[in-house]
Amino acid sequence: MACVYGPEQEPLDAGDLLQLAPGVIAAGIGERTTAAGVECLAGRLFQAGLATSVLAVPLRQLPGGTRLDTVCTVIDRDTVLMFPALGYVLQAHVITCADGEPRLSRPMPFLESVAQAMSVEALTVISTGVDPPASSQQQWDDGGNALAVDRRVMLCYERNVETNTRLEAAGVEVIRIPGSELGARGGPRALSCPVSRDSVAVAAAGAPALTLVAGDGGASEETVAALDVVPVDSRAG
Repeated sequence: MACVYGPEQEPLDAGDLLQLAPGVIAAGIGERTTAAGVECLAGRLFQAGLATSVLAVPLRQLPGGTRLDTVCTVIDRDTVLMFPALGYVLQAHVITCADGEPRLSRPMPFLESVAQAMSVEALTVISTGVDPPASSQQQWDDGGNALAVDRRVMLCYERNVETNTRLEAAGVEVIRIPGSELGARGGPRALSCPVSRDSVAVAAAGAPALTLVAGDGGASEETVAALDVVPVDSRAG
């Protein structure tokens, strides 16, 4: 396995890295990961042939210490877990490589950039159900920080009752684990760092570009919104 980063490089935190699909990485820019670190990582991944796109996601508008893996968790090839409103509060630049030179897209809503980078026509977003960052009893970043151990199989803290209920209502198997002795922000995903993900399945023709899923206390999956994703030229300035 190629080594593309080391402690001698610019600051980079594994909690700010998400493997969205083969060759597609999202990197949060915040207190622990710098813009220079993301730029360096992208260049090294491109050079090693390990990535085709890197999404740079500034997190400065979120509470201090927030990492990208407390905001979004990949559940399946075309499904993520997060508080949906954050997908439009957060912006992302897509970094690609053309003729050996990095290219940076214009900023776009996070969810749009994810759908485009993953090449999916239908991106499903399952809501954590907890309004960030207000809830103290059900910490929003705990609920969004789950670990996918298989397609639609998640390890989640048992205390995140609302989030777990919504996942199960959407057909996701939830394996509940205790975590009360762990006081730090985050959850099972923060205790690991997946490095490989299967290719994205081709979405059905005519499917909506974005589906937001809500659940009410064990109710069946309910589609509450469907929005078209506007194609974006990844080389645009």
